[in-house]
Amino acid sequence: VKNRRENRLFSVYFLADQRPPRTSRFWTTFLSQEVAFFEGMEKLSRKLGLAVVFMEIHKVKRGHYEARFTKLFDDASNTRENEVMLRCIHEMERLIREQPEYW
Repeated sequence: VKNRRENRLFSVYFLADQRPPRTSRFWTTFLSQEVAFFEGMEKLSRKLGLAVVFMEIHKVKRGHYEARFTKLFDDASNTRENEVMLRCIHEMERLIREQPEYW
């Protein structure tokens, strides 16, 4: 928040296990099951008007990986409630369906 206020460049990465706290979680269907997700990414990106970039990692060969970045939103403050979460969840499902052996 301080970096945003001071107009500094910064990045925020969200990596989370699939066990969000009871007080801050978003429920939706993921791979045909009701699942809870952390809400932090949605809340922070919308509050600060951040761009949202999805990173996918693909295994090229043993010990070698390739990262691809796709911008999902230029300014999350212009999104509807839960739109950021649902788009990221959609991207995760797509990756799992493409390469289920890495899930």
